[in-house]
Amino acid sequence: MDLGFSEIIFILIVILFMFGPEKLPEAARKLGRYYRQLNEYKKILDEEVKKGFMEDTDEIFKLPEAEKKSSSRKKVKPGVDQELRSLASSLDIDPEGKTKEELLDEIRNKVKEEDSDSGR
Repeated sequence: MDLGFSEIIFILIVILFMFGPEKLPEAARKLGRYYRQLNEYKKILDEEVKKGFMEDTDEIFKLPEAEKKSSSRKKVKPGVDQELRSLASSLDIDPEGKTKEELLDEIRNKVKEEDSDSGR
């Protein structure tokens, strides 16, 4: 939208007739306050979006580092085999960094130990 000089003068005259010379300064102050508040809200929203975007990119860029540090074995991913992870945790077995097969072996061994301890 491109306003020329004559259009701006016309808009100012209409505003002057609408509010009158007494209320025009008050209306301009209110308009200025609303504009300032709008800019503050916009700045806060921009910061939140950037913060969320930076957190997402941090997670994306940290992922390859974690994969480099780990060995070639396949790790149990979060959200996958959640029941198995819960079972391991309930048996005081740390599921982090272990494959599904390793977790199953440790759970079997732990259950065998507890069965042999309770059978004595």
